[in-house]
Amino acid sequence: MKELITPLRGRHRGRLADWLERLGEALLAAVDAQPLFADDGSLAGYRPEAQAFLPNVLVARTEAGTPVVYEESPAPGTLLGRIDYGSEYGTLVTDFSRIRAGALHRANGGCLVLDARRLVTEPAAWEGLKRALTAGQL
Repeated sequence: MKELITPLRGRHRGRLADWLERLGEALLAAVDAQPLFADDGSLAGYRPEAQAFLPNVLVARTEAGTPVVYEESPAPGTLLGRIDYGSEYGTLVTDFSRIRAGALHRANGGCLVLDARRLVTEPAAWEGLKRALTAGQL
């Protein structure tokens, strides 16, 4: 880890350098004696302490070309994305790995096809779509 983090720390100062140092320490603590990955590159098993270091890929483009997405049910969650929650000891919890992409994310750089009648019957989705298009961000 030091081989990877030391050059980064050399380029950055202050809080970012401190964060990089803590990141290295946390990574080492998470994978201490038990490897996160098996010899073939697959995950060796679920490790809650390593969850914070695994990516949450919202959209993966497996095909070349412009994406065309048809959203049949343009509810706020399916159109704009959502954050899922879990329960731990009776309390709702979430983290970055529970962020789910919406149709706008999947159609980014391409075309989004919506049924206008269904869209306007979902006031929150309609307002969210207008806000996202007006602001130019999601």
